[in-house]
Formats: sequence, C-alpha cells, structure tokens
Amino acid sequence: MGLLDSFLKGGSGGPLDSLVSYTVAPTSTLLNESFSKVSNTFGGIGSFTKLTGGAPTFSSLAGAAAGFVSSNPFSSIASSLSNAETSTVSAGEVNGAVGSTAKEENTYHKVRLISKLDDTEFVIFDIMPEISEQRNAEYEALQPSQLPGEFQKYKGTKSTTWAINATFTCRTRGEAKQNYDYLNLLRSWTMPFFGERQGGTGRLGAPPPVLSFSGWRGLVGGSDGDNGGKNSVPVVVTSLQWNWPKDCDWLPTGVPDPVNGQEIPFPTVMTLTINLVESYSPEQLNGFNLAEFRAGNMIGAFEPIDRGTGQTVDEANMAETTRFRNRSLSSATSAEPDASEEDTSANDAEIARLLARSPPPEQMGS
Repeated sequence: MGLLDSFLKGGSGGPLDSLVSYTVAPTSTLLNESFSKVSNTFGGIGSFTKLTGGAPTFSSLAGAAAGFVSSNPFSSIASSLSNAETSTVSAGEVNGAVGSTAKEENTYHKVRLISKLDDTEFVIFDIMPEISEQRNAEYEALQPSQLPGEFQKYKGTKSTTWAINATFTCRTRGEAKQNYDYLNLLRSWTMPFFGERQGGTGRLGAPPPVLSFSGWRGLVGGSDGDNGGKNSVPVVVTSLQWNWPKDCDWLPTGVPDPVNGQEIPFPTVMTLTINLVESYSPEQLNGFNLAEFRAGNMIGAFEPIDRGTGQTVDEANMAETTRFRNRSLSSATSAEPDASEEDTSANDAEIARLLARSPPPEQMGS
C-alpha cells in the first residue's frame, strides 16, 4: 500500500504525474491524421487542409461572376449579388436575365380583390392564402302527425361565402409599406361613405364598395383579376380580423406618424382572416343559368339577360358589333374608289365603341 499511496498522493511532479501527458493535439492535426488513414486505405483523398484551403467564398464567386460580358445572362445577377448594400436578387430579375418565357398570365393564379369603384385599389396576396368556401341550401322540415319522418320543403340557397386566411410578410421597407397600405385598404372596404366630408365625392350615403374576387384562374371567384375585375365574382367584405404579433421583427414603413413624425412600423409576418360573401345584382340573379354554373362558369352563370333580344348582355353586344362590322365591310366593297376617309373613320369609331361595351373574353387589360 505504501507504493500505491505514493502514486496517489504524490501530487504534481510525483510518479503518477510523470506518466500522464496533458498535451492534446490540435483538431486540425487529428483531422489530418484521420484523412491520411482514409487516404491510405481507399486512396484519392488528400489532407484536410487541402480539401478546405482552396474553397472559394461567396463574395469571391460573386466578384468573379461580375466580370461576365454584358451579353451573358448572368452578368446582371452577379452584379446584384456583389452589391455590398443589397446582396440579393429577386425571382423576377432572374427570369428577366435568363430570358424566361413565363407570361404575364401566369400571375392570374394569385388571389386578389379589386374595388369595382376604382380598379387602382386592389389587394394581391403574393403568398397563396388558405381559402374555405361554403354555400348552404335551406330546407324547412314538414312533419305530419305520427309520420316516421319529415318532408323537406326547399326554401332557397344562400350566397357563397369565402374565408381567406392570408399571411402578409415583408423583408424590406417597400414591402412593409405595401402591406401597411393593403391593411388600411381592407379596413376601408368595411366602412360606408358617411359623413359631411363625403359631399364632394358624389358617393355620400353609399355602402362599402363591391369588390371583384378572383384566384387560381377561376377555381375560386372569377378567372380574370387583371382585367379590372370584369370577369370576377362580385363580393363584399363582411368581417376582417388580424393580430398584431409580438414574436417577430417590425420594419419601418416610411410613413410618418401624424403626431410625433416617427416612422410607423409594420410586422414582418402578419396573419389575417377576411370573410367574403358574393353580391350579385337582381339582374344577374334573374339571368342565372344552372348549366353554366355546373360547368364552373361563375360569371356566365349570372349574366344578365337583354329583354329585347333574349340574349345575355355580352351576347347581344357582340351580335350587334358583328352586324355592324358586316354592314361596314359590305359598304366598303360597293363604295366608290374615292369614298371619303371621314366615313371610314366614323365606322371605325363606331366599331370601337361597340367593342368597348363588351370586350372579347380573350382581351386582357393591365
């Protein structure tokens, strides 16, 4: 026991201390040794320092790519990436640089709301929202005495309702300002044109505006949100709900507070729920066509009927346009060679007027 005690109690410099090495090899040395053993076993693998020492950094890659000739489609992308202030590039810039064949119509799938009073007032949901759709048919139960069941008397069908669960996100001041404007616009769509200061607008006493609703190329609402809402389902906002989050960053919007002049912030992530109900006019409801509705034509199913012709308004306008065009062509073929240009201009103006009343379905506005 004496020898063992001397080892255990010897302290620093004792016999046990002299047998223990306190030096630990550096991590790089240990990794080099590991890679060397793997290389000796399998071959073809260099040392750890050789594997990592020559790896380029992101900034060096962007700087090298910035030297592309202007004709190279990636030169503008590289310039954006090497920009010390932004170091970002958008999907639109990439599509433009590489000559993407994506058409503007590809944005029609986005869910959007457009005011029918002013088509410059709109909300486009860049992040696809979750949408629930509901329509109820109402029946009244009639149960004669002692009958083991009920007769269902049809009363009517309610208007379609939608609940949009959307998310607003922003990464820049510009996006924060846009989301701030969207939220204020949605707020205003629940309010009437009331108050003495509405006198100059010509809308005093009017209810909240009717909106055009479209998304997913007609799967919900209408199919043409970019045509001023002409082919979209008319809806009104019945409720609007959102929360001001506390677990995310807030970005300045550039809009000064009217009291202290400081910039109003907006959260980088906000969720909100918008409830809509369709709002067709009496003429549209009287023109309801179940076959069109069953085929998924939400707009054509409620096209008003022209009492004089028995056609829908669009059909009557297009027929009138065709008749006028045929008359003009017939007159042009039988006219004298020196027919006046004023007559031709008048005919063109009349055709344009008729076309403006009922634009062809394929004609898309911006």
